[in-house]
Amino acid sequence: AACWTAGHPAPYLHLARTFDLVEREKGKIKTTAMLCNMFRSLLALSPDDVLPAVYLCTNKISPDHENMELNIGGSLVISAMEESLGTSKSKIHEMYKTYGDLGDVAQECRQNQTLLAPPRPLSVRDVYSTLRKLSAISGGGSAGRRKILVLHLIRSCREMEMKFLVRTLVRNLRIGAMMKTILPALAHAVVLHEKCSTGPVVSLEGVKSQLQSLSTEVTEAYNVIPNMDLLVPSLLCEGATFAASSLAMVPGTPIPPMLARITNGVTQALKLFHGRAFTCEYKYDGQRAQIHRLTDGSVQIFSRQMKDSTSRFPDLVNMIKELCNSEVASFILDAEVVGIDRNKGNRLMSFQELSSRERGSKNSSIAIQNIKVDICVFVFDIMFCNGQR
Repeated sequence: AACWTAGHPAPYLHLARTFDLVEREKGKIKTTAMLCNMFRSLLALSPDDVLPAVYLCTNKISPDHENMELNIGGSLVISAMEESLGTSKSKIHEMYKTYGDLGDVAQECRQNQTLLAPPRPLSVRDVYSTLRKLSAISGGGSAGRRKILVLHLIRSCREMEMKFLVRTLVRNLRIGAMMKTILPALAHAVVLHEKCSTGPVVSLEGVKSQLQSLSTEVTEAYNVIPNMDLLVPSLLCEGATFAASSLAMVPGTPIPPMLARITNGVTQALKLFHGRAFTCEYKYDGQRAQIHRLTDGSVQIFSRQMKDSTSRFPDLVNMIKELCNSEVASFILDAEVVGIDRNKGNRLMSFQELSSRERGSKNSSIAIQNIKVDICVFVFDIMFCNGQR
């Protein structure tokens, strides 16, 4: 049964209890069912908390390409535990040697602690928003400001919340639930929530095909557009009729690369294409680049790992802006950036030579005048252009 009433923020305890059950369960089917029930409660009572809950289940606070990190070290968490749990660092380290998990240590310390008054309950959105705030803190005195926020979270924990909150802070939730489990669980919850809202409780057998169908659509959508900020609201809006094709590509959100299929040689590879038309492309010794032009005219470049590498290629950004046709508002290109020596007959350079370029940082691009390795671009595919795939 849910531990809160409709219209109120979902308590973090709801997630913590589910995590505790999932941690004890090894079977994927039962794990999916547990997560599904957790999401169903959220859909029924606090639908606005579904997205934060998905992020907390996946131990993330944003889409991967945004590169948001908590920037919290284990030492800061231990210091906050020492101050809020009435124990010493030496005791924490000693217990860690026994338990091997900082979350278990924190949980044990809280159970042995006497509280004068029960803490104010944590909500799912409290925890998620605080984690986002932690990520945004920078500059002088940032460690102290982070510690204040961590102390607030730890002091507000109830029951097994402590264990999973601390694990979240050290980025190791340890419940064994991966994205391939969480996405189907959410899809199942959406189907069952709709069915139960429009009629009597149905058996799983009666909706088995619909559960599988929506699960496939949600997983496919995430594989193309790995952005929960886009996927979850669209899924909740469309419900069981959601289709992967309805989720449009968005410049600024990188698309995962299609992985190559390993073969034993050229002969076997050609057999796989028997009777089919195909083209072969030269393997350039460069760096894969997914080039996005947004509707505001800005350009972003993502690596094969979907990391933002725009700051590393200011010359490529300028090149795209100069060459872009005025009729093209936005696009996503799949390309390879290759080093080139224009003083030696446009000789294509090696990956090692390209890698010698400065890398820049999240907030600062490398200076054009400091670039020592020129580049050229080979475009493989136009994946999106002016709103069309």
